[in-house]
Amino acid sequence: MSVINRNELSLQLEQLMTDLETFKSLLEQESLLLNHNKIPQLNEILLQKQSIADQLDEKIAKLQDQFSISLIEYSQLPTSNLTSDQHQIINIIINLSNQCFQLNRKNGMIISGLSHLNNELLRQLAPDENNINLYGASGKTKASDTKKTLGTA
Repeated sequence: MSVINRNELSLQLEQLMTDLETFKSLLEQESLLLNHNKIPQLNEILLQKQSIADQLDEKIAKLQDQFSISLIEYSQLPTSNLTSDQHQIINIIINLSNQCFQLNRKNGMIISGLSHLNNELLRQLAPDENNINLYGASGKTKASDTKKTLGTA
């Protein structure tokens, strides 16, 4: 690999590392907002998170196309092709990627749980009229009969 290509690779790896650090920071902010129940502020974080994720996808694809490097299987590359600094940056990138994955998965589980809880609460507060069960005089549930207006006295 020529010196120009090595310098270009180093620059792109550093940019990727910086974007991953930004992404991790957004995930940590998202986690704090979820933990403190500040749901309205999440929209801004989600937009930023999507933008950074798109940038990361583009940079990774460009790296893989331009340098025929797979960050996941970088250890299979001949060590003569990469400098020790590049190996170190790739290790940092892989570590950051794993941290981002774990944070994103945790946040997703929290969001899923909150969504399920909200849906269940809404279902309880506004039940479907066709599924309303009432209690009869015997204390057992019975389906509501909407044809009777007042019931029996």
